Amino acid sequence: MSPNENQSLTRRQFLKGAAQALTVGMVAQALPGLGNAPAGADTAFPARPNILMLLTDQERSPRNWPDGWAESHLTKARKRLLDNGLDFSRAFCSASMCSPSRGCLFTGLYPAQHGVVLTLTEDGENSDNEVTLSPQLRNLGNLLAESGYDVQLRGKWHLSKSADGHCPTTADLAGFGFNGWVPTEAGQYLSADTFGGGCADEDQGIVDDAIAFLQTKTPASTQQTPFFLVVSLANPHDILSYPTIINDESCPESYNNTADFDMGIALPASRTDDLAKKPGVQTQARELYAYGLGPLIEEDKQLKYVNFYAYLQTIVDGQLETILQTLEDQGLTDSTLVVRTADHGELGLSHDGLRQKMFNIYEECLNIPFIFSNPVLFPAARQTSAYATLVDVLPTLASLCGVPQWKWSYLPGRDLSQILLGTTTSVQDTILFTFDDEYAGLSGKPPFITEPCHIRCIITTDADGEWKYARYFDPGGVAAEEYEMYRLADGDGNPVDPLEMDNVANSASPNYAAYAAKRAALADLLAQVEAERLGPVTPPGPPVGGANLLLLGD
Repeated sequence: MSPNENQSLTRRQFLKGAAQALTVGMVAQALPGLGNAPAGADTAFPARPNILMLLTDQERSPRNWPDGWAESHLTKARKRLLDNGLDFSRAFCSASMCSPSRGCLFTGLYPAQHGVVLTLTEDGENSDNEVTLSPQLRNLGNLLAESGYDVQLRGKWHLSKSADGHCPTTADLAGFGFNGWVPTEAGQYLSADTFGGGCADEDQGIVDDAIAFLQTKTPASTQQTPFFLVVSLANPHDILSYPTIINDESCPESYNNTADFDMGIALPASRTDDLAKKPGVQTQARELYAYGLGPLIEEDKQLKYVNFYAYLQTIVDGQLETILQTLEDQGLTDSTLVVRTADHGELGLSHDGLRQKMFNIYEECLNIPFIFSNPVLFPAARQTSAYATLVDVLPTLASLCGVPQWKWSYLPGRDLSQILLGTTTSVQDTILFTFDDEYAGLSGKPPFITEPCHIRCIITTDADGEWKYARYFDPGGVAAEEYEMYRLADGDGNPVDPLEMDNVANSASPNYAAYAAKRAALADLLAQVEAERLGPVTPPGPPVGGANLLLLGD
């Protein structure tokens, strides 16, 4: 446990006993911060806070950087949020492709349940077969709109299409509960005109739109009608442009012309990993993206790649800071809970040159920023190693915003609000990650990757330490399963294999025999978690705009 985890809200002990006697639906009325002012605070945290979600694309939690790099280079929004926030250091995406992951975030369901298992594309051979998110499902937008929130989205959506199979309309998004959306395809394609930065500069337009919305809000107006604003930026997703299409010369602001990307970042230590001891799909993915995005054979190109990725995050940090400053200028900081996260990470040439986010379970891909920030709830910086995932966001915000429990209690995601409010330190010791996008975001037919390429993975902590275990499988049952297992830390929390280079589920590992019993136990646990969290669920009560839906699951 981090020393910061011992910090708690004042009055915690006084209120803890009372909180345990309350139903979840009553938490907002009695827990510290919600409708009460902690001792010494000038302002109470409202029972129905504003929610500002700052979402980025392809941003991992700081990793493979020099010690202190993030603290010295991401000094704007990130620092502001951490200074008055709770940082979940062990937070993970629930799926690692854009559309499937965003479906998890907005619904609290896994892809097998919300249906968006493939990244959405347009005008491709497989595009018409891609399942989009149903507006009949409860999601953060319509759920909070039903509860009286002014629900707004600015930026990347990537979960549905218009009737003709292209970019959805403003009216389409309103059907999901999100108002004010300006159609954008930022970050959805390998094309310079959809870049978050560079000449297209889509992200700056998104930021400007978000600021314009916030400037219409005041403490008085939001006390009557709180807002839920999602600001969804494309970057650092522009990393996919290097090396093939980064050299856009169409304007002076192109990446090629404006910046030296040397941020002092070296190549990751796991670049010497041996993929022959890993599931075979990882080698396939490396070769596929060398072909599709351009090879990175020379070391100078590899270094530019990892430094460009870091550079993009400094740009995002500055852009998000202007939004937070507007929140402060409007007098809304104390009454707004800021949620800072990303849809998935980026491999960044770790593990023998892997990049992007496909067909793997590595920390670079799964471990994402996950910060809840508010100066009333968190007068000082706090950090927790409690597990959190993107499917946990909806139940957590629903609980904090007073949404009736029956509307979200069926979800597999966990309610983290008790962790935020200091009444418990953890709500789960095992989390689940899934991967089913066999097309890897490509729209052609057939899939370019052979089976087994679907993944079910658990990350878990027990008396023996922290573990990651996965099975790679073929839904058709033809290809034999392959496995991956890492002991990340021992029972005392000391790192064992933090770089995930010793796959102890592979018979070539020197530790293979020693972990036979543990492998069997983790395989059983994975099967149990799959059965518990991926099974069919039927939301209670009437759905949004039609007959009830049975969510299929695995």
